[in-house]
Formats: sequence, C-alpha cells, structure tokens
Amino acid sequence: MDFSSFRRTFRFLGLLFWFLYGVLVLFCMEASSAVLACTSSCQREWETHMLDDLHQYGNQSDSKTKAVDRLQEELQCCGIHNYTDWKVTGHFSAPTSCCQKIFWNCTGALGPSQLLYQEGCLPKLEQLQKVVLDRVLWCCVGALALELLAALIIGFFMEQSTLPDYRILESGMFS
Repeated sequence: MDFSSFRRTFRFLGLLFWFLYGVLVLFCMEASSAVLACTSSCQREWETHMLDDLHQYGNQSDSKTKAVDRLQEELQCCGIHNYTDWKVTGHFSAPTSCCQKIFWNCTGALGPSQLLYQEGCLPKLEQLQKVVLDRVLWCCVGALALELLAALIIGFFMEQSTLPDYRILESGMFS
C-alpha cells in the first residue's frame, strides 16, 4: 500500500469516526429524553403552584386568576383534586369557570355540585403530560430506528463502492 492510499484510508476512517461519534451523541440524547419521558413526574410541584394560585384567586385582571379560569375551562375541571378544593382555600363558591357549560344558571355555588365539573385539574394535567411524554418517547424510538437504518445503508454502499484512485500532482502543470 502506497502513501496516497494510506492517506485516503486514514481520511475515510477519520470521517467515519466523526460520523459514528455524532450518531453516538444523538443516541445518548435520545436515550436520556426517553428515560426522562418514562420517569418524569411533576405532580407535587404542580399541586403546590395550583394551591397557591387558588389562594390568590379573585382579581379578574390578575394573570393568575385568568390562568386558573382558562385551565378550568379548557380542561373542563374544577379545583386541584375536585371542586371542594375551593372550600379549603377559603372561597365560598367556585368560579364560574368550574361550571359545566350545559348549565346556564350555574353561579359556582358549592352546594349543588352537579352543576360543577367533578374532576380536578391535577389528574387531567397528569393525563395530558403522559400523552405528551409518550409521544416524545416514540419520536426518540423512531429517530433511533432511522439512524440505525442510515448506518446500515451507508455501510452497504461503502462495501459496494471502491474509493477512486487519485493521483498526486507532481508538477505545477495540469494535463
């Protein structure tokens, strides 16, 4: 083996090393995302923040009040665990965002609870988080499968092709 073919082989191995290094970095990022998706739980932190927001609820121009109302309306839920959380926070009634939309006469009174959403917002948020993290996990699995397929295809083509024989120019003239 002469010097030029040795140099081509060395360059090829260098490029192959950096390609495989990049694939390994991507694989590690995907694996850590998948592990995070399988083990992540924010329940305690969400519960603390939601309880704080329920205590501060009241001023309609406050961003936390608007956020609680929007959350309850969009997820069709009331309170953290259920509508009785509004009693615990010192409110005498639930906000109208807790009212089921089919009841036009709902005022948020905690007495006749059939007018209010029965399920709390925390279980619905956890369910939504699970759906999102499941999608992240399956995207990581799909990306890994595509990376492995690409590596196999590149390996197949590299085995089938021969590297062209380049000649080193010995003079300054091109012929």
